Amino acid sequence: MTSLMTALAPLDQMDRFFDQLWRSDFGKVDSPAMEQILLRPRVNVYETDKHYVLETDLPGVDKKDLTIEVENGVLSIRAERKLEESDDLQVLRRERSASARFVRQFTLGDEIDADKIEAKLRDGVLRLTVPKQERALPRRINVE
Repeated sequence: MTSLMTALAPLDQMDRFFDQLWRSDFGKVDSPAMEQILLRPRVNVYETDKHYVLETDLPGVDKKDLTIEVENGVLSIRAERKLEESDDLQVLRRERSASARFVRQFTLGDEIDADKIEAKLRDGVLRLTVPKQERALPRRINVE
C-alpha cells in the first residue's frame, strides 16, 4: 500500500466520528443568518504509475474562496461557500446553511513532488493531480 493511502486509512475512522457529530444539533448557532457549518468533504483517491488523483465535491464554492496549500508535508484544502440571500424573499423553510466551510488535510509521503501539484475546480468538483517524484516511479531493470 502506498504512503498516501497509508496516511489516509486512520482518517477514515475520524471521518465517521465527525460525520456523526455534524449530523447532530451540536454546534448550531441560534440565528439562521449567522449559521455556518464545517464540512469534511468525502474524497476519492486514485493512483497511476506517475501520480495520485484526489477528487472531492465542493458545491457552491467559487475559485476565489478556495485555498490549497502544502506545508510541512501536509496538503490542506480549505474552501468557503457563501450563499447570498435576497432581502425580497421571505424564508419559509431553511434546511441549507447560509454558508459553509470545507476543510480536508492529507499527509504526503516522501515520494510526492509537492511543487508540481495541479488543481482544477469545475462544476463544483475539485480535482488535484499529485505527481510522484521521478525517483519514486517504478523502473524496469534489464537482465543481461
